[in-house]
Amino acid sequence: MKFINTYTAVSCLFFVVTNLRGAEVADESDLLEQPIDPPTALLQRNLDDTVIGLVGTSKSDTVKLGAKIRYGSVNACEWDFTLEVEVVEHPGRFQWRPTHSFTLHKKGSEGTGQQFVEVIATGLKLGKFFKWNVRQVVQSFRAHYDLNNGTLTCIRSQTYASDWHPGVVTGSTSFRTPVPYQNVIEYPADVEVTTGLLRDGNSASLRADDGNYYRVRSSNSDKHELEWHAKYTNITPQSRNAVIRVRSSADRVCEETLDVWVPSANDWKELSSSNSSSNEREWSASMQSFLANFLDEGVLLFRLTCSRNGQRFSHSTEILEFSYERAMVPWVANEPE
Repeated sequence: MKFINTYTAVSCLFFVVTNLRGAEVADESDLLEQPIDPPTALLQRNLDDTVIGLVGTSKSDTVKLGAKIRYGSVNACEWDFTLEVEVVEHPGRFQWRPTHSFTLHKKGSEGTGQQFVEVIATGLKLGKFFKWNVRQVVQSFRAHYDLNNGTLTCIRSQTYASDWHPGVVTGSTSFRTPVPYQNVIEYPADVEVTTGLLRDGNSASLRADDGNYYRVRSSNSDKHELEWHAKYTNITPQSRNAVIRVRSSADRVCEETLDVWVPSANDWKELSSSNSSSNEREWSASMQSFLANFLDEGVLLFRLTCSRNGQRFSHSTEILEFSYERAMVPWVANEPE
């Protein structure tokens, strides 16, 4: 990935006295007498200028990467002071090849100083970690004066570069691009009664408020109860913010519970519990975290139970809708090492 933009600055520039005797004079010996220092005060920001924090997430695929550089031409020529930036997807090694740059042009009459400059890195892959590094480059020119006609010619350019900023690997010079999500609605791929007797319906009966029901009759025991499972498939681990919506009723009051299977714990986790009666009601349960902890090879399993003492009963479910946000690109949730 290559981006060309430009910024520039320089440090430790020294003026050499010009000898103006004679018809033609080139006034400098060594234009830069000391090495150029690396840029300082590195900063990463979004396009709206909000700061991206330590290994933070940007708001888009475009970021501003900046640092403070020094400038100061020692003669009447316009010198170029450039901030060079290399952006590397993590994991990856710096190749010390700038992918972005910005050039500042300064004449000697403008004096010396420091300036914060930024480059814009755009089109970055979404859902990825990036790290970046900077250096400063200056292109100097010798001033050639023709005193006979009063002209100035800038000749024999020389380029000097600082070292790349030392020790830049992660920290404030690392960021992650956002993961794009889309809203998805799923219905059970399969349903199965584990306690009780199926009276009517199948997985297709749970898709709409259309008068079609998945009906289960409770078991005939001291405590009448029923249990059935709903399976959802092809769920990605990076999916998040899930809500399961249920519309159900029972011909006698029973205690209704919805659980989700947690493979790592080898157990069920309760999501909701309340009474179900002959008055059909719609209710929901949320799963705010990423779904990776609830998946077994992309399969998500729910359990619906209802129980009561006394007479047997029938339980009817019209809708079992699962909505969530699905990541549109694969990514790893943890931070880079």
